[in-house]
Amino acid sequence: VNISDNHLPPDNIQLVPYKKVAHRTSPTNIGLYISSVLAARDFGFIETKELVTRLTLTIDTIEKLPKWHGHLYNWYNTETLSILEPSYVSSVDSGNFVACLIAVAAGLTEYSGEDTRIVEIINRLSSIISGTEFVPLYDSKRKLFKVGVKIQQNKAIFDNGCYDLLMSEARILSYVTTAS
Repeated sequence: VNISDNHLPPDNIQLVPYKKVAHRTSPTNIGLYISSVLAARDFGFIETKELVTRLTLTIDTIEKLPKWHGHLYNWYNTETLSILEPSYVSSVDSGNFVACLIAVAAGLTEYSGEDTRIVEIINRLSSIISGTEFVPLYDSKRKLFKVGVKIQQNKAIFDNGCYDLLMSEARILSYVTTAS
């Protein structure tokens, strides 16, 4: 995670037979990266100053990314920040992302006395969380979440399929939306 990737985690890095970085990322990747930064501080691998710097730089980028009803798209080019085709919003990825932000915002309170910028980061995370509207992804007739939605020429084309509420892949999504 560096400046050339706009402080977003690349999807993967290949080391053998040659080094190659996949300059794309997803909401789940971003959420897990933010969580790992907090974990690195919790374990003492980094100091609070580095925690603040890393989170601030990544949140700056998240706030600039194009979104649909507050949802991050499924894939972005980390170098250009453009949405990768197809322009798609995944219910599961959004649930994972928001769950990570909720956990990080709660975990950051432990460090608020060490750096006053922590409160600002918590507020920014809370704003991203509250700005993510899950209602458009909910099928009220079936009482289930749509798998996702493709955005083409500013038109939303919802998947016909839905997730069972207890299906493992969508379980976090169900928890997040039930709790909020």
